[in-house]
Amino acid sequence: SQLTLPFLTALVGRLRAGHAEWSPLARIHRAFRAGVLARRRLDGNFQEEDSLSVPFRNCYYICLREAGHQSGFWTTDYGIYIERVGGPSGRLHPDSISQALPSQVEAQAFLVGARRPWPRRLPQ
Repeated sequence: SQLTLPFLTALVGRLRAGHAEWSPLARIHRAFRAGVLARRRLDGNFQEEDSLSVPFRNCYYICLREAGHQSGFWTTDYGIYIERVGGPSGRLHPDSISQALPSQVEAQAFLVGARRPWPRRLPQ
């Protein structure tokens, strides 16, 4: 059965790019699910699950917690993002909780799933 979430369905019409394998609804659900998993990690429930990749370039980088448990941020600059959340061996720092997303709409769905407001925006 499919979960129906009206507040997320409203976001679907705001996505502009399409893809044969990724409907707008699937993209919104993917982002929301990533937010739910992020919220669980923030609450101390570690689950090692990666989000499925989509064939779109990420433009929004949202960090809910930096390494050292600092407050989060968002940026559209990948260099700034990786400088703040990057860890050893080119991977993300294990204490950080973040998500890269292709659109502002998907970023909003992620934050809804995480039950968090937009964090502060880092200057470019």
